[in-house]
Amino acid sequence: MQVQRRFNGMLFPKSFLAFFVAMGIIVTLADAYCWSKLHKPGEAKNGCMMNGKVYPFGHIERTEDCHTCYCGKGSMECCSLYMTPVDYDEEKCEKIFNKETCSYKVVEKDDHSKECLVHSWVG
Repeated sequence: MQVQRRFNGMLFPKSFLAFFVAMGIIVTLADAYCWSKLHKPGEAKNGCMMNGKVYPFGHIERTEDCHTCYCGKGSMECCSLYMTPVDYDEEKCEKIFNKETCSYKVVEKDDHSKECLVHSWVG
């Protein structure tokens, strides 16, 4: 017997609810840019090399360059943990990357205490 829940007077199976949760997670993860690198034969003996550092096999929560990765024997797949500002006043403002928070801040060139308005971000 399938368990069902009432939602605004309608019955929904658990699988329908699980679908919406899964889609919410997928949409959230879709904000990052991703890449993959195939290893040459014998290249990944102890893990995956990225920017001069060897990362262990398996899931890597956060690299030094603000990516989340999976290191496998055949390849390394990574996605960014940050969004990049693209639509702002580039004459008046500049973007500054913070590696501790893996985020950009857009500030006035002449006064870094004043943030600038950003209209679009890409990832």
